[in-house]
Amino acid sequence: MSESRRQELDISNLVFNMSLSRVEIDWPEVSACVAAEPPVKKPYEKFPPRVGDILFGYYLKESLSVGKRSTVFVGYKVAKSGEQSNGSEVIVKVAIERGFDDLRQELHNSRKVKGCRSVGHYLDYIWWKDWQNQHYGIRWGLIVFEKFGPNLLSLMKRSIRRVMEPIESQFAVAVQMIDCIEDIHSMGFIHGSLRPENFVIESETKWTLRLIGLSDAKEFITKRLDGTVEHIEDTSNYRFLPYGDPNFHSIGYHSGFCPSRRDDMESLGYCMIFMAKGSLPWMSASDKNLSSPKTIRKIGKRMKETPLADLCAGLPQNFCKYFDLISGYEFNEKPDYQSLRQCFQTN
Repeated sequence: MSESRRQELDISNLVFNMSLSRVEIDWPEVSACVAAEPPVKKPYEKFPPRVGDILFGYYLKESLSVGKRSTVFVGYKVAKSGEQSNGSEVIVKVAIERGFDDLRQELHNSRKVKGCRSVGHYLDYIWWKDWQNQHYGIRWGLIVFEKFGPNLLSLMKRSIRRVMEPIESQFAVAVQMIDCIEDIHSMGFIHGSLRPENFVIESETKWTLRLIGLSDAKEFITKRLDGTVEHIEDTSNYRFLPYGDPNFHSIGYHSGFCPSRRDDMESLGYCMIFMAKGSLPWMSASDKNLSSPKTIRKIGKRMKETPLADLCAGLPQNFCKYFDLISGYEFNEKPDYQSLRQCFQTN
């Protein structure tokens, strides 16, 4: 190998080794990145409306109940001059966001059972959006119902023992409650969320019961293509958690079965026990969030572990007889409403 060729190879090796050498560089120190906290959602400032406000021509005179997503008022329609247009007061139910969906479903069901005499009928409704920016708006809903009196829970609280007294009055109310359920069943609907708050009287002077709170109602019959109707199928894997107050739902509903007319009658029985005793064995003061899946399952477990003797302890045998009758009903069986009424008819 020539001397010039050897020199070229030495230079090439030197360059290659230099390229493989590790170069230490002092990088500038960088402070640790801190994740920004998500913005805290503030409660919507305009909800609930206040007594004295006017919403789309309805003056809010008195507040009956206030919730996170819905509020109920006593009000009246105002004329353009700002005065009351007529002498009749109405019930105004206002809701936003998640409560808006329930309100819209309640309107849908109220339309379908409008001919039912035992249901509080709606008179007007309004949907609108309160735009926060060009892309997002708060959904509002308003339904106007005919004026009715206090609910059964409010009447119970007037008693010193906070129960429906005397027991004869409880029996008379129980018969009317069965009448209401029979009426809504005749329209092809089950109520699905029976509790004392959903039974109201027409007025303080007229103790005729009416049903309200139809947001969880559902049809138990389906129409075929040929025009005939049939009962819905029994679904043993009903994936929806019970809506409303789980303390009054049936054991079948808690167990994951599709509700039907027999479940309404069972829930009605729990309402009667509650009004007679002031509580139910599975109720607990620690159950704060009744919409929590964990709380719902705990209540369902306690219900299944409570024997009928403990449920009706201290009460007349009329209640045990009622539960004995409804325990034998099949999923698609029509309840014998007359036999159930006779459990509480004293004459």
